[in-house]
Amino acid sequence: MKNFEERRKEKLGKRGMLTLFLIAVLCSIQLLFAVNVYGQQTVTVGGTVTDSQGLPLPGATVMEEGTTNGTTTNSDGVFTIEVSGNATLTISFVGMKTQHIAVNSRSQINIQMEDETIGLEEVVAIGYGTESRHNVTSSISSVKGENVENLPASSVDNLLQGRAAGVQVLQTSGEPGSALSVRIRGNTSIGGGNEPLYVVDGVPIKSENYTGLGEGTAGLNSLSDINPNDIASIEILKDAASTSIYGARASNGVVLITTKRGQGKPRLNVNFYSGIQNLTKKLPVLNSRQHREYFTEAWLNRGRGLRNEITDSLNYTFNGDTDWQKEIFRQASVNNVDLSYRGASENFSYSVSGGYFNQEGILLNSNYERFTGRINVEHRANKVLTVGSNLSYSYAVRNTVRQGLGNHNPIYMALRTFAFNRPTNITGALWEGGSNPIRQLNDITNESNSDRLIANIFGEIEVIKNLKWRSNIAIDLLSLKEDRFTPSTLRGVPSRQALSRWTRDLMWINENTLNYSKLFNDDHYFNILAGFSQQMTNRQVLTAAGSEAPSDKVPTINASASINNASSFESSWSLVQIRNPRSLNVVRVVLRVCL
Repeated sequence: MKNFEERRKEKLGKRGMLTLFLIAVLCSIQLLFAVNVYGQQTVTVGGTVTDSQGLPLPGATVMEEGTTNGTTTNSDGVFTIEVSGNATLTISFVGMKTQHIAVNSRSQINIQMEDETIGLEEVVAIGYGTESRHNVTSSISSVKGENVENLPASSVDNLLQGRAAGVQVLQTSGEPGSALSVRIRGNTSIGGGNEPLYVVDGVPIKSENYTGLGEGTAGLNSLSDINPNDIASIEILKDAASTSIYGARASNGVVLITTKRGQGKPRLNVNFYSGIQNLTKKLPVLNSRQHREYFTEAWLNRGRGLRNEITDSLNYTFNGDTDWQKEIFRQASVNNVDLSYRGASENFSYSVSGGYFNQEGILLNSNYERFTGRINVEHRANKVLTVGSNLSYSYAVRNTVRQGLGNHNPIYMALRTFAFNRPTNITGALWEGGSNPIRQLNDITNESNSDRLIANIFGEIEVIKNLKWRSNIAIDLLSLKEDRFTPSTLRGVPSRQALSRWTRDLMWINENTLNYSKLFNDDHYFNILAGFSQQMTNRQVLTAAGSEAPSDKVPTINASASINNASSFESSWSLVQIRNPRSLNVVRVVLRVCL
């Protein structure tokens, strides 16, 4: 056994080791604290910011990363800033790459910026061809497909809202599939149209409103026949220099739409989204009690007897408390599915896509449903010949709501119908008459069906080095059938009114361009383009109206006992253009002349 002295020495040894350990820990903590305090101490950092050529860069921004502490360089590119010793400086300047530099307690830091080349060589569509943005002097705004891909938009013009300078997009109706108003640099005409010219893959397409049902029905958006997820880029030509190649048609600007092509290895994409839409705010109206009191006083002041609805409060139909806005508006769904298969080999590229879009309106019995398909192929047959085609088809069904004045407008009727009126009678059936807003929405047929085919075939031959001839033939065929039927439940005069309208619009165009371009010594660029195009449009319209059919079950014109109106018309116009725009680029200074 250990004696007392040995045990005492052993305890002292352990205590000594523990003391040494505690001293080491305290020293480590003190060292870390000292390092931290050293890092947190502020230092004054000065330096010079220069460009890629070594010249002083005045007005460059120098910020302490993660804070609002910052400064700018003076006319000699010099800056001074107080920051923490372990801070990171962020130096930025328009047209230069942003730099991130750790201070590491240094007091002198000189920074040489690098040119930001991204976007300078970006290729944009400029009419009959493409051009480097660096060489373009015209006013052109661009919207890239990747920036708007999978957005919940039903048409191309929806994609332009808030994304292009100088372009104003107004939605004049909330109906699904309705037309939007697009203005480039404001209105240019008082009596004429103000819509821009739309060109898809080099083909000018129809974009006007074809609706002929009348009674305030919102216009059909013909641009909704193009699936937004098929778009690779949109360029908006805004000034006379860029739009002159299209002549008078481009007086309101031009929207160039380029659809997606196959690139790289084959790739299958499936996109889906679903959402809901609601009325955000209802108008405040009288409740049942307030309505009865108000109209009782109003009718007595007029010196007339009270109406049955006001006095017969025991009648089931007249003792309700109905929120008519709640009855006609609903929570509406929107669903979209897109499927695409794209790819390319050395000499062949392909893109096949299909889409389905279905949007319910927040008003009862309104919706827009669309099926789309597109095939884009391009084949390089040999060193001098390239051929290809773009084919798109769409089929759409649209149910709309009449938006006329007075009793023909269900929203107007919902705001003025007595709140003490119930929507249904004691049997649960909707009471008849045009003053029932729900019947106006449910019973009236206001439907349009459209088919559209846009196709073009093109070929390009390199005649000699740097000289290319391109020709394409395209068609835009639209067929639209519209039907409206008012059943006897609405007690209209005459009874069972029916209206049908059929529209067929065919446009074909042939365009030929000869383009010579050459780059000299990487600085001198010469380009000249001449072209010839011919276009013809033919439109046929057939309209018929009838009434007094024997039954609501047959809403067609042939069942009508009386044909009230029948008419048709046909119109055609042609266009021939010869173009000779020239462009010259000398040492990156561009001069563009259009003759």
